[in-house]
Amino acid sequence: MNEPKSTTPPPPKWGPVDLSQPIGTILPPGMYDATVADASVIDGDEALRLTVTFEILTDNGEIVSPERSWLTLAAISTSKSATQIREGLRNLAKLTRAADVKDGMTDPNEIAEALVGSELRVKVTRSGAGINTINRVVAFDRAA
Repeated sequence: MNEPKSTTPPPPKWGPVDLSQPIGTILPPGMYDATVADASVIDGDEALRLTVTFEILTDNGEIVSPERSWLTLAAISTSKSATQIREGLRNLAKLTRAADVKDGMTDPNEIAEALVGSELRVKVTRSGAGINTINRVVAFDRAA
């Protein structure tokens, strides 16, 4: 009895990469005034994380959103994410202080909701080189 052969389609032919597309502004490292544009809780299989997106207004009036910040709040003890909890909670404490989120709030969804719209100062660093360069927010402080 002949079994039908399965055929795998060939990989796509992508052609040249279009480098003329705008890739956004790469900020020089430094401290910037920023607003929390979005904060959301991701309840994954192995970890509970808070993601935060900042909007930074540059000197020339452009709004830039660096790479989202990921804060690990809880994780299964055997997962790789478990080693990120201490750093995530430390950064969450700094972020909530800088954003004037009221003390005693413990529900991650309430914290995320309270962060949105907060104005603060952020420290931005660069990672990568050339077209792969991205900005990351690595520290938070109260708005001046």
